[in-house]
Amino acid sequence: MHIPKKTWILFISGAFIALACWLQWSYSDFAFVNLKFDKSQALKIASHFLSKKETIDPSSFKTAITLGFRNETDRYLQKTIGFKQELRFLKKHGVNPFYWAIRFFRESEKEEFHVTVSSSTGEIIGFFHTLENTAERKFLDVKKSEAVAKNFLSKNFGFDFSQYTFKEKNEKKRDNRTDHSFIWRKKDVDIPWSDEADSGTAKLLTHVTVSGEDVLSFTKNNFSIPDGFSRFIQKSQQSGQLLSIFFAIAYYLFIVVATFFVVICRNHLVMQKTKKFFIACGITLFILSILYNFNNYQNFLSSYPTTSSLKIYFTQFIAHSAFASLFLAIMVLMPALAGESFQRKNFPEKKQGGFLHYILSSFRSRSAGSLIILGYLTAIMMLGIQSIAFHFGRQYCGVWTERFQLPQLSSSYFPFLAAFIIGIRASFVEEVTFRLFGINWGKEIFKNVIVAAVVMSLFWGFGHTNYAVFPMWFRGIEVTFLGFLLSFVYLRYGIIPVIVAHYLFDVFWGSSGFLFGQAKPFDFYSCLFILLLPLFLAAIAFVKNKSDEEKPLSYYLGKHQKYNLRVLSAFLNNPENTAGKKPSELKKELLSHGWDAAIIAEALKNSPN
Repeated sequence: MHIPKKTWILFISGAFIALACWLQWSYSDFAFVNLKFDKSQALKIASHFLSKKETIDPSSFKTAITLGFRNETDRYLQKTIGFKQELRFLKKHGVNPFYWAIRFFRESEKEEFHVTVSSSTGEIIGFFHTLENTAERKFLDVKKSEAVAKNFLSKNFGFDFSQYTFKEKNEKKRDNRTDHSFIWRKKDVDIPWSDEADSGTAKLLTHVTVSGEDVLSFTKNNFSIPDGFSRFIQKSQQSGQLLSIFFAIAYYLFIVVATFFVVICRNHLVMQKTKKFFIACGITLFILSILYNFNNYQNFLSSYPTTSSLKIYFTQFIAHSAFASLFLAIMVLMPALAGESFQRKNFPEKKQGGFLHYILSSFRSRSAGSLIILGYLTAIMMLGIQSIAFHFGRQYCGVWTERFQLPQLSSSYFPFLAAFIIGIRASFVEEVTFRLFGINWGKEIFKNVIVAAVVMSLFWGFGHTNYAVFPMWFRGIEVTFLGFLLSFVYLRYGIIPVIVAHYLFDVFWGSSGFLFGQAKPFDFYSCLFILLLPLFLAAIAFVKNKSDEEKPLSYYLGKHQKYNLRVLSAFLNNPENTAGKKPSELKKELLSHGWDAAIIAEALKNSPN
């Protein structure tokens, strides 16, 4: 496909404007990301902390380590004082919303340890020792227990009690011990939830629990959220959850429809020719999904209940991974096959709309390379549209967001690999489903491609309302506008640039914390590599410079198709069957009777009419 110079100028100009919007309104979102200490350093710090206790050997425990994020703290501060003030608050009070959570446990034992390490300073900011309820400890009265707590804070953290006020103390008696809890509140932190009386305020609390002469748990500067805000969040999430349920039902019906078309068109030439390619794509997605689950095994292990066998738990993990991955591969295969068939039938002149063109020619043509570059420009425009949407939403709709993806990826063994797989999986599955199949099937229903594109963009957009954006419905609006852009690019330039753009968009957001925050060099360069990967493929395409001319579909006719072609050609060559009918009318009539669009095109080409 030749892309005119005017188109390049428009896309480059749009990308520059979008980049300026992103730098103005979204770049600051990464200012607080600080992963100076990675998971291996955090594990060493936690192990060293536990080894100070004479009765604990950290090496005798299994470990699970994940990156956590203080979601409620971030939500509350964004909502009450705004994002810019939140950054100042976090810096002033030395609170880092990102932390490493390290779990030390043994199979079939209740006793375990949880240590929380700041990802920015490497400081221990939390500790929890789980004991059997019947575990015995020396009895100390309240005053002596408080002295143990104060000594622990002073000795280990240089805790300045002059900046805090004593808030409360609690006592919990067990069979063979008494646990005493003490809470100190930081003096200058008191952020109200609302102007209403008794709505509650957020506070910074330091909590210590002492049993005998042992400290069982402590948290430093834990942000305490009013109950009113927690109820507000739960209520806000209900609309998104309801929309997600409707989307899930509609999506599965969507797959059923695609499967139906695959069954009735299974012998059509386009489907036969693309079947091997999409099966290979499904197998690749299956393998990548399995790899993704194993790469994120630490997340799974952190939830392991020690009352069950670790072998059984691991077996369940493998079974769940295999089933979910297989389900994904099958789910994408149906709309891919049906969509490719519809695309050739609806837009025979736009041969590069789907994958068939590249199967019949080559993926390593300069035309394909140009479309990859177009995908980069489209991805930048998507970032700009999102920035504009969120800027407007924050100004006028009370919108605020969460950074859920970075902790999810950072907990994996290789964050760049997790971001890469998420990008590949989401871009291919969603673009094939909602653009290649959705728009083409929608054209069949609505008889108008613009209406089809709008409906599918809305469907796709509101399928994302379970993401952590408040109010939840705003996420649907934002993603719908992204869908409008992707639909336009797909209808004009085909499937390659939209898959590339979607991949880059998802990978960028998954790895941006490593690119713009404080992170280790390996994470930075590996994330940069996966963002540049499509560009390397474009360079290979430009160097190879294969022809993008398709071999005619008639070249691939099998015995069954050749027989049907002869029958149809004989029918069309009879003037009594075609008298007074235009080729377009004949095509429409034959399609309504289930004839293969490729066979119809070939027969009409040889027809005297």
